[in-house]
Parts: sequence; C-alpha cells; structure tokens
Amino acid sequence: MHLGKFGGNKMKKIVQQDLKRIHEGLTQEEKSRFQGSTVLFTGGAGFLGFYFIQFLTHYKTSLGINGRTEMAENLGGGGKSRTP
Repeated sequence: MHLGKFGGNKMKKIVQQDLKRIHEGLTQEEKSRFQGSTVLFTGGAGFLGFYFIQFLTHYKTSLGINGRTEMAENLGGGGKSRTP
C-alpha cells in the first residue's frame, strides 16, 4: 500500500487497520456492486478522499474492480494533495 507522505509505520498500520475494518463491514451485496466496474472518484485530495482512494486501490481485486480506479481533483480548496 502506497501512503505517499504518510510513510510512518504507525500511520501505515492505522490506515491498514481502518481499511480492513471498512472492507469487513461491507455486506456481500455492497461488495458485489463493484464487480466489473471502473471507478472515477472526484475530490480525492482531502481526508475522506484519501481514505476512499486507498481503499479502492488496496481492495480493487477482492471487490472485482476490473477497470481502472481514477481520481480527479482540481485542488480548488487550496490544500496540498495527499493522493497516491
């Protein structure tokens, strides 16, 4: 898992644990909605966007996302990007 500037081992462990909990919390029906999909996520530079992008790229195979996972961001809010 690539966490960009969030390279500290403690941070990596926390994010990995969070992503695992999110994945385990999805029902089979929710997981099946990703089957064969391509995902375009907008607004990925913020805190929640960071987590969504990490989740989608980390669990792409197990969710059955066959296409690409793309993120679009214009950084209109003026913050620094934290995307992979």
